[in-house]
Amino acid sequence: MRNVFLVLFLSLLTAPAAQSAINRGQLIDDVREIAVIIDKTQKCPAQVNWDKIENDIQVKLTEAGFARPLAEDYAKSPSLRAIVLVLETEPNKTCVISCQLDLERLVCIPDSPDVLTMAPVWQSATSMEALAISDVNASLAATLNKQVDSFIKAHHAAMIKARNAEKKAVDTMPRAQTAQVSADDIDRFKSVKASAEVDGIYICSKSSKVYHKEGCPGAARITQQNKIVLKGKAAAGQSGRRPCKICNP
Repeated sequence: MRNVFLVLFLSLLTAPAAQSAINRGQLIDDVREIAVIIDKTQKCPAQVNWDKIENDIQVKLTEAGFARPLAEDYAKSPSLRAIVLVLETEPNKTCVISCQLDLERLVCIPDSPDVLTMAPVWQSATSMEALAISDVNASLAATLNKQVDSFIKAHHAAMIKARNAEKKAVDTMPRAQTAQVSADDIDRFKSVKASAEVDGIYICSKSSKVYHKEGCPGAARITQQNKIVLKGKAAAGQSGRRPCKICNP
């Protein structure tokens, strides 16, 4: 019976609607503050440190220039929602996890401009992997870190696109209407994380033939003296090393 549930779970996650990403740039370029919400739709292993994962996401967003809304404004503020599903395939031993990041904000309902509702306007591709229960915390942290980086890049690109469109319109519109995204805004919201620029930071040992994600337990065991940092998948592949089977970089 467990295998039947696993097949159904995998089928749901690999459906086209679940795999495709949403990027409505015109609805994210004006976002300046973001709340962080983690939606654990299934029971997750006790080893997962949700407080640290949420704090790390908030720190990354702050470093990228986003403000954190006041607690009383969370319900109406744009929010990055992490949707996490976990299915234990062997109790207390192995599981399959799915992780997706959405940016949600208030939008108008079609044909009812006075009615607002929260809806996703940007969505990462779904990440899914099978792994040991003991590795869930490191894998979730690394996956969400990468998905937040992808949002920062998409937001920065949307701001630049909006700014360029405004520059083209400056001759036909009053100047006061063409200053929605300033050059200072774009500078402030630069994608500051190296992992966002190079599509991931990977770790390996000088004496090993395997490379890992930053949060992988295998990477954590490598001493500073033996550590090699590989910037991007291209560099990792060119190093001649193979990806770790645990963290699946």
